[in-house]
Amino acid sequence: MKKRYWLRGGITGLVISIIFLIYFNLISQCIGDCPDFKLDFKFQDIWIALAVMYGGTTVGSFIGGSIIGWLYGKIKNRKKP
Repeated sequence: MKKRYWLRGGITGLVISIIFLIYFNLISQCIGDCPDFKLDFKFQDIWIALAVMYGGTTVGSFIGGSIIGWLYGKIKNRKKP
């Protein structure tokens, strides 16, 4: 069976992006005094923006990891003279 390096790369990129998203969400929480920002957004708009941002990040990292894995597979499987 052929090894699917593109799939391995995509899953690796997906896992790394999820770890980074969790990490950045944890460090972006306000500790102590948070500045009081007056945002003119509705609650639903914020959730839509977050869903688009997280979805775009995970899909983009999966595609990027897949491309890197595909290139790795092409280089590794090249026949040597």
